[in-house]
Amino acid sequence: MCSGVMTSRGSRDGEKPGWGKPGFLKRMGRKVDVRLAALFTAIVLAISLFLAGFTFFLLSSSLKRKDQETLRAKVLELYAHYRSGGVAGVAGAIASGGYAEEREGFFIQLRDRWDNDVFTVVPGFLRGFDVERIKLLGKGGSGRFLRVRLSNGKRHVLETVLLRLPDGNYLQVGMGIDERLAVLERFRHVTLLVLIPLIALSFAGGGVIASRALRPLRRLGATVRSVVDTGNIKARIPQEGRGSELDDLIVLFNGMLGRIESLVDGMRGALDSVAHELRTPMARLRGISESALGSDAGPGRLREALETGMEESEKALTMLNVLMDVSEAETGIMRLNRMESDLGSVVRDVAELYGFAAEEKGVSISTSVPPQGLTAFVDPARIRQAFANLLDNAVKYTPRGGSVRVEAFDAEGEVVVSVEDTGIGIRGDELGHVWERLYRGENARSQPGLGLGLSLVKAVVEAHGGRVKAQSEPGKGSRFTVRLLTRP
Repeated sequence: MCSGVMTSRGSRDGEKPGWGKPGFLKRMGRKVDVRLAALFTAIVLAISLFLAGFTFFLLSSSLKRKDQETLRAKVLELYAHYRSGGVAGVAGAIASGGYAEEREGFFIQLRDRWDNDVFTVVPGFLRGFDVERIKLLGKGGSGRFLRVRLSNGKRHVLETVLLRLPDGNYLQVGMGIDERLAVLERFRHVTLLVLIPLIALSFAGGGVIASRALRPLRRLGATVRSVVDTGNIKARIPQEGRGSELDDLIVLFNGMLGRIESLVDGMRGALDSVAHELRTPMARLRGISESALGSDAGPGRLREALETGMEESEKALTMLNVLMDVSEAETGIMRLNRMESDLGSVVRDVAELYGFAAEEKGVSISTSVPPQGLTAFVDPARIRQAFANLLDNAVKYTPRGGSVRVEAFDAEGEVVVSVEDTGIGIRGDELGHVWERLYRGENARSQPGLGLGLSLVKAVVEAHGGRVKAQSEPGKGSRFTVRLLTRP
């Protein structure tokens, strides 16, 4: 038997949806815009309290200074009468000066050196109060101010000052400071009334500011969520164009998405090319294997079938490696071991390597390379591979009796290497496609090859920050030019 009753699905007794949930405030507290709004409110409140406190201090000090100056002036005035006329002079000045008037009256007390009361003047606003509580500050306390609180249903605060006379007597003058305290109390009330709506407005304003400031982050989160949920890496975050740090973050994130998209597209293209191009060698391998297994041929025939299968598998492996190199170079993830390299030496080595193949075919190779000073910051192995592919194509597609010229020179911060042949050339409509992977022109299909050599050349050169260009005329030959920066 159940001991509890479920009030709604997923909640126990006592829990309420919405604002009543215990975790609501905790969830709200985790929101960045709420925390920023609270921080903004706290800063505004701290500044407001500081300004209010400073203003209160200035106002209180000003009013206190004014009252104390008044008291000091009165006690000095009575002291002047005391010096000229003694106690009678003081009494006459008090009688004629209105010191005991209802609103502007002063409490005045004269005591002798033995602390006996000579006379006391109680103003009208203190009548009915126990003025015996007003004590002298004590001998030796001349010039000090004392605050005394009196009450008989009403409350009055009196501030007094004591002056020690030359003959040893004491003169004490006091005045009410209720009006000053009332002004300060009203100031506190007004400050409190102003702070309450100010806090609300600060929180609301801080929330609006934080929401607008965090809008790019929300767009960033929405875009990331869209990419994760749908796999659409073409999504981009719109920019507001304000040049803020968040806009810089958006630019970087969009650039990262673009880089990922290019990587994915490159790998997808490589896989598509591999899948397409592997059909032929795989079909040949299968055919060779089936033919060998289905025949009664002797060991010699079987050995020949194995050798043919090895050749086909070697072609497939070569094609896979080159395709991966091209994809890595195009997507910017190829590892380059860059160093200061002598490109003149690299070009001469490649030309010498292909000199034997060209000689067998009846093609002459000439070079124009300076003996030294032709350096660039490159990966020598990768650049050697690119130059070898260019020279291999030139020799392959140049008929017997033709020539290939390799030239290298320095041109204002760039090293230029060109390979020019007198071969079959490339048609104008095909010239723009020669850099594509696995593309082979109509005139080139008679020669063995994978259609990846020029793709690798372009990818490797551009991975080094260089440029490559092709010029050709059918029947007259082609010229391929590589430009590499001498400094990174």
